[in-house]
Amino acid sequence: GERLLDGLAKLDGYTVRRVEHGTNIHFVEIAEPRRQGLRERLAKADIMIVEPRDGRLMLMFNESLLRKPVDAIVKAFAS
Repeated sequence: GERLLDGLAKLDGYTVRRVEHGTNIHFVEIAEPRRQGLRERLAKADIMIVEPRDGRLMLMFNESLLRKPVDAIVKAFAS
């Protein structure tokens, strides 16, 4: 989870907001240009997300369900 958050934080248009006290829930604020078509772009990479709400995407981590390498996920967000 931390590697994914770090990778997203390095991308233009994404701001990671970590929730304190070790929770598995974090938020990513997404700039408007990045939001346009994001779900569709990620779906092409077989990554499903809910529609960002108020420019924010809630990420909940369950590493036992992660089926893609972190680098592939970050690359999909960058596209």
